[in-house]
Amino acid sequence: MMEVRQLSVTVQGNKLLHDLSFSVSPGQWVMVVGPNGAGKTTLLRALSGILPYQGSVIFNNQEISSYLPGRLGRTMAMVEQSLHLPFPYTVEQVVAMGRFPHHRSVFHGANEVDQREIIHAMEMTDILSLRERSVLSLSGGERQRVFLAQAICQAPSILLLDEPANHLDIEQQQRLYSLLQQWIQQEDRTLITVVHDLSTALRYGTNFLVMKDGVLYYSGGAREMIQGRYLDQAWEMDVEQWVQSLYEAWKINR
Repeated sequence: MMEVRQLSVTVQGNKLLHDLSFSVSPGQWVMVVGPNGAGKTTLLRALSGILPYQGSVIFNNQEISSYLPGRLGRTMAMVEQSLHLPFPYTVEQVVAMGRFPHHRSVFHGANEVDQREIIHAMEMTDILSLRERSVLSLSGGERQRVFLAQAICQAPSILLLDEPANHLDIEQQQRLYSLLQQWIQQEDRTLITVVHDLSTALRYGTNFLVMKDGVLYYSGGAREMIQGRYLDQAWEMDVEQWVQSLYEAWKINR
């Protein structure tokens, strides 16, 4: 589905990504992990075509940079960490914006297929009861689910998510990841997700990208990542020992 070769990104003279190469296949849930400043968000923005890059990003046998925005939007969607709207659109209006890539004009009215996709996306993200609310009146977690619904409404084959559980409490996090697990099980779908919680990454991810300082330390499965101590290299600490020590507190206090 996606082949990345020697990907580099330079912004205002600063090289943020250094010659990254990896591939992504249909059905994979790729977790992008690494310390702050590793370049994880920059990577997603380059893969989605938001940032210019050097090297090559081949998506469905075509270079990302050569896609027309509408065509790319019909097959790929991205949800960033911080998304704001300056106007009091309703939840349903924001979700409906996900259908824009499927029409020649933004003024095209929603047809039957559009309406079905809009309702389905709101039901999946549990925001149907909020459909008439202004997005400006929502909590951070509710707003995050609205933008996720908008992305799902695009009906993409690949979904890029930057810290999707940001602002969500643990019950909402569980529901979110269960939702995404359900979404990816449908044919020819792929997720690339930036996460900070390594336990969540290991619980749901099928493949991993370990990054630090714009360099790709590892690309592959969980077992080889842990056995090769690539996480330790990225964080310069014994990551497994630290994570296990956190769970020891549950045993101590029983």
